[in-house]
Amino acid sequence: MFWVNENTQSSAEVDFVWEYEGRLIPVEVKLGHNNHLKSLHQYMEQSDDDVAIRVWNAPMQIDEVVSLYKKKTFKLINIPFYMVGFLPEIMQQKG
Repeated sequence: MFWVNENTQSSAEVDFVWEYEGRLIPVEVKLGHNNHLKSLHQYMEQSDDDVAIRVWNAPMQIDEVVSLYKKKTFKLINIPFYMVGFLPEIMQQKG
């Protein structure tokens, strides 16, 4: 599944929404160090959860992020492409 916000001012799209233990976790897939993640920020501002995932081509790292508009704090778990199969284990430990 994916998420689309079709606001009249701007549209936003999150690549995947993953259901994990009753939670809806947004997953963005990016190549490189694209730090903007505007759609992910919009999703997180509407979500009750505080965890998001970015799959990318860099080493694993976890960041504390403040959303762009409403200034909501959330955890961004950044994982390399080859670790996608370990998402449940990563969420169990880090999420």
